[in-house]
Amino acid sequence: MTYSENIPLNAKIRWDYTNYWLSLDDSSTEYGPYVGIFAGNPVTHIQFRIGNSSEQSTNEMIADNVVIADEAGNPVLSENFDTGFSEAEALSSTYSSSAEATIAEIDL
Repeated sequence: MTYSENIPLNAKIRWDYTNYWLSLDDSSTEYGPYVGIFAGNPVTHIQFRIGNSSEQSTNEMIADNVVIADEAGNPVLSENFDTGFSEAEALSSTYSSSAEATIAEIDL
């Protein structure tokens, strides 16, 4: 997999109780399976992060048009961040684990 800065990257993650798979930019190529951290337990949190747990990244990530679907593909959560938020609004009060996440308006 390669990544170029300032080029949008669409990611799709599929999971079950023990594993997860990743595909990028609507590709039919699926990477995985990778064993989930809490294999065997239901998903309770979804986190978007760059870097790792011991190092801070100097890059930024933009997460938009987030959709979480059930096994049949029906959306159970959908967030496009277009309504209900102001530019530069911190998401820490809405999503308690996202102290470093803010709303930004960008032109692509």
